[in-house]
Amino acid sequence: MICVPISAKSNKEALEQIKKAEEFADIIELRLDIILEPDLASLIAACNKKVIVTVRKKSEGGQSDISDAERIKLLQKAIELKVDYIDVELDNSSEFDDLCINAKEKGIKVIRSFHNFEKTDEKEVMEKCKLMIEKDADVVKIATKANSINDNLIIFDMIKKVKDQGKEVIGICMGEYGEISRIIGKKFGNLLTFAKLEEGTADGQINVEVMRNIFHYDKISVKTKIYGLVGKPVSKSKGYIIHNTSFVKLGIDAVYVNFLVDDMPEFISGFNQIFDGLSVTMPFKEEVIPCLDEIDEITENIGAVNTVVKLDGKLKGYNTDYLGALKAIEERISIDGKNVLMIGAGGVSKAISFGLKGKGAKVTITDIDVVKAKELAENAGLKQIDVNDVEGIDADILVNATPVGMHPNVDRLPVKENILKKGMIVFDCIYNPKITKLLDIAKSKKSRIISGIELFINQAAVQFELWTNQEAPIKLMSKLLE
Repeated sequence: MICVPISAKSNKEALEQIKKAEEFADIIELRLDIILEPDLASLIAACNKKVIVTVRKKSEGGQSDISDAERIKLLQKAIELKVDYIDVELDNSSEFDDLCINAKEKGIKVIRSFHNFEKTDEKEVMEKCKLMIEKDADVVKIATKANSINDNLIIFDMIKKVKDQGKEVIGICMGEYGEISRIIGKKFGNLLTFAKLEEGTADGQINVEVMRNIFHYDKISVKTKIYGLVGKPVSKSKGYIIHNTSFVKLGIDAVYVNFLVDDMPEFISGFNQIFDGLSVTMPFKEEVIPCLDEIDEITENIGAVNTVVKLDGKLKGYNTDYLGALKAIEERISIDGKNVLMIGAGGVSKAISFGLKGKGAKVTITDIDVVKAKELAENAGLKQIDVNDVEGIDADILVNATPVGMHPNVDRLPVKENILKKGMIVFDCIYNPKITKLLDIAKSKKSRIISGIELFINQAAVQFELWTNQEAPIKLMSKLLE
């Protein structure tokens, strides 16, 4: 189930939020610590879905200094109005325990909660679960702050253990590192997830429309395959839109999420039994290689992996960046014999440079990191020049494989604009924004431009096919990013 918390300040605004939430929600949470002077009867009457009533104090993540006596009064009123659930923090006084017993006697389910807004501690999590079960909670709820992607593993393990004891459970990691728990926690047995309308009530909540229509939360089950993007940062990537929509289009039981990772070996070790395939982005395209069982021959020459496929428990690395780039360029010009100026010496640059050379291009590499540029040039048998000397290059194709010009720094240029000329192919691997400043200026000079959107779609389509053995719906993918 998807639960939407109602976090309006007034009763009137709360009624408006309920109306909006019910389009996507399975259950509504009335946050009475946020709604001032709530008319509980009218709010419950307005809900056509199941209702949770919650009244938190500030130390529990609430937003008011409401007294315990007033909180008990509101929860007692909710019991009298026969709501579906009340949510009560585990560490509250014995008076709240008596309230929970009263609720259960009247057929109302009790969620006992524990929050830690600083960290996820495995020992603490399991101790709190044990206490909730001893207090005969109908639903055990744990919400803790994730400080690394692997903190989610503690919560996933907790969910499974509580389910094994016959209890319903809600396990959530808060914060950006914990966003995945709000989606794939259902695979491990989560009763529900919380999703926001506009303003969330906890760090890391995802928009309810995205949760319903992009992640298709209602379709996730224990059998659902997990794919995702590994990188840092990952929040601006659009991969989750095209892959999840494509899975649904082709009837594939899978979901694609963003994994915000600090340590690649640690992530692979911890999540190896969870994911079925990965996209890999900065800064891990080279670092991931020692974590894999094998890589294909071309990718080994490139030395950068952007796609991981799991087959019979083994992890194999591929590079689809070069295939996506070559397709985009060859739709406009023959590559053989062309002079290419490659700006950048990172993973994307490596992949595209090897691909271009294989097609007969004469590639010149430049980068502000001279050591990296020289290393790439030597390994690939390419020419390397200093960034200050690029104006002397007569290039047929210019490729920007750096993040210069990417959102939010959209006013920056990777090269001086006097390098751009009529008829030149100018390819910017950045796709946010779709038309970068480099491409905008190139277009004004009558260069032929290629947006990073094309690279993104092309490489993603190959990834999709490697994972699923089905032809990617590339027209749909392209339409989604228009």
